Amino acid sequence: MKFVSPTCRQTAHQAMGAELLEDVLALQNQELGLQLSLSFDCKSWVNLNEDTSLPWSGLIERFRIRLVADGLDARVSFEGDVEDDDGQKKKDRILHQSAGFLPKGEHFFWIDVKGATAGKYLLTAQLLQRKGYEEEELVDSCSLLVEIAEFDLDDLKDKSQQESFFLDLWQHPSSLARYYQLDLWSDEHFRLIETFMEALAEAGQKVCDLIISDYSWAGQDCYHVLDNPSSLFEYNIVGLSRQSGQLQLDFKAMDRYLSLCERLGMAEEINLFGILGNWDGRSFGKPIEDYLDPIRLQVYDLDKGHYNFVTSKAELKEYLRQVFAHLQELGLWDRVKVIADEPNNPEIFATFEAFLTSCSDQAIVFKHACLHGEFLENYEGNFDSNSVISSVLIERMGQEDSAIFKHRKEMTWYNCCFPQNLNVFIRSHLMESYLIGYFTYAFEVKGFLRWNYCLWTEDPNKDITYKSYKWAAGDMFFVYPARDGRPEFSLRFKNMKMGIEDWQLLKAVEAKKGRAYVLTLLKPLIGDADQMTYDEKEDRINFTYNEDYKAVTQLKRACLDILRR
Repeated sequence: MKFVSPTCRQTAHQAMGAELLEDVLALQNQELGLQLSLSFDCKSWVNLNEDTSLPWSGLIERFRIRLVADGLDARVSFEGDVEDDDGQKKKDRILHQSAGFLPKGEHFFWIDVKGATAGKYLLTAQLLQRKGYEEEELVDSCSLLVEIAEFDLDDLKDKSQQESFFLDLWQHPSSLARYYQLDLWSDEHFRLIETFMEALAEAGQKVCDLIISDYSWAGQDCYHVLDNPSSLFEYNIVGLSRQSGQLQLDFKAMDRYLSLCERLGMAEEINLFGILGNWDGRSFGKPIEDYLDPIRLQVYDLDKGHYNFVTSKAELKEYLRQVFAHLQELGLWDRVKVIADEPNNPEIFATFEAFLTSCSDQAIVFKHACLHGEFLENYEGNFDSNSVISSVLIERMGQEDSAIFKHRKEMTWYNCCFPQNLNVFIRSHLMESYLIGYFTYAFEVKGFLRWNYCLWTEDPNKDITYKSYKWAAGDMFFVYPARDGRPEFSLRFKNMKMGIEDWQLLKAVEAKKGRAYVLTLLKPLIGDADQMTYDEKEDRINFTYNEDYKAVTQLKRACLDILRR
């Protein structure tokens, strides 16, 4: 058995020749992830940590993996296989189960480590064997030096003038109700939402997403996808009814979601989805005939006792007026932004935004997740933040007069179904997930946005591949739905979170030595961001990064040496 890099992904149960670790470094209370490689010469029952449960076959020969780490909080977990688009089984899912059969071959296990007190600690993994009623016997072990630095993340925020990473992952609450078969916005649904949002908040999420129309992405075109049929529709969090021709809005679910996000510290910004630039107006249609944007609002008619839709621009305006007024009455309007996903025509969007502005007594701030650089180059509206896809950002690197850099330090970057690298697919190298925090620093933007947190196929326990002609496996989500109603993290999510926490270290060094100095430190790991280019034909970013996890540790040591001076 041996400790290996957290950025190596195992394929099947093959020996991977993964990078061996001898020592690692973390800040106080910073999450540190490792992997343990272990081979079995036959199918074996394995228990983890303190679990001693038996398989159905009883007192057979069995193994237990135990961690010895005085002064550290450490726990080992199984890694689950998922099938990638190439048909190969690859490790990605960090499982909750504490015992199970493993087939013959090499297996990777995930280890979470955290230390609250500075110092150097020896982390030892032990493989114990047991037969029948016999005492456990130590059959293998390996050790790793873990150094916990004297700084913690809060210390670094003080040293970096209180800056923090802006994480913006879209939340898809309807997907939770759909998978677990719960009534939308019920108490059971909200209990589930809270569990999943707690995990997201711990990663540093800053944005509360409110989807305030029905089918805003038109189900991502799911009604045309026959391979792995999956419903991907989102539903309005605002209850909507009509009586005597007057709209009545029920804000209970929306207010409850807002309150939850506030309590978890993930409502620094509130984004309104579904009222600007909705998708698929042609194929999926739209009920409002006198307004171009395909906004869909299902409403229950109390007089007739059945459902229909808002069908006029006038009634849409009344709906929006009430939503905006409610948020203003709550005192939240200064945090609200109306977001558009992949806007394309600035002239058409100008008319949409003018209409929305007419629905509010106070100014509206607009936000755009931009796939098309031309949109921002020609957009004449006022905005104080946007998110730009990595390919467009890289194409315009060095063009400081470009409109996309108008508010550079207030913008984020993102990736989605493309480009094919510097991404978070199952097929992506895990170092690309880890380096999200590092490239955020190199791009000189405030954070990272992605459309995926928990949008799942019909049964992600069986098949996660979906629209493989466009979406690579893993594109849709960062966490898996466990049977116990808790999220099971992906290796991609864990690595991203660790890299985001390292961003805080870079900002602290910048406050002391300047940005140019930090960029020099970064070059051995990520190269020069200004020299990156994008090949549109191949849909790939031309750049090189160091896949050796030791380079991360070396960089962190260099940063800490500077802070100690």
